Amino acid sequence: MTRPVARPRAVAQVPDQAHERGGPSRSGVFPGGGLGATAARRVYSVRVSREVALNAVSDGQTLYSFSQRGLLVASRLRDGRLRWSHPFKRSPQAAPARVGKLVVAGDPHGRVWALDAATGKVVWRQKVVGAVSMSPLPAGDTVVIGTRAGRLVALALRDGAMRWQVKIRRVFLAGAATADGSGLILVSSDRHVRRVDAKRGVVVWHHRLPASSVVCPVVAGGAAYVLGAG
Repeated sequence: MTRPVARPRAVAQVPDQAHERGGPSRSGVFPGGGLGATAARRVYSVRVSREVALNAVSDGQTLYSFSQRGLLVASRLRDGRLRWSHPFKRSPQAAPARVGKLVVAGDPHGRVWALDAATGKVVWRQKVVGAVSMSPLPAGDTVVIGTRAGRLVALALRDGAMRWQVKIRRVFLAGAATADGSGLILVSSDRHVRRVDAKRGVVVWHHRLPASSVVCPVVAGGAAYVLGAG
């Protein structure tokens, strides 16, 4: 007798981080060719810092990563050569994001930094309420920041000016922008997933998850999913 396959316990409709899925198309295919079909070989090995923290982000040419001590390092993908580095006073709690010509990152002191992706030069910085707890999300001409103080803030990419701010009173843990950039899907510490209008900062809907989740949402075939535990 054939038994039905058990379905996952925690499922919700949310899309994924584009930069972790190969770009805006979220196809899973990254630029620059594929891996060897028959065997793996080491291309190069370089030491960029003593300990690497959080997820690294790549734009196909450069790899951006944080060290445990808060050093943001940009390394050339071709050979691992250091392009630039920028020190933070403390190690951030969320990975950086490549947005247009900028690398955007937040720190535990509630500061958001936008650095020139080619040179590492500071383009602007902005203060928000609470430690930045979620990787920055691109949304049109803004970048959206989530904090441990339950604030969701949209900053203009051009100069860091605040466009809107929403107070949820929960820690934002993970999120993604929809494929067309019109919406933000966010997972928070109260076991809720929320859709927020990216232009106005208005919560469109929210749904309680059956389990907690700290994993980036994933989109596939017009549907989306959140994985949880518990």
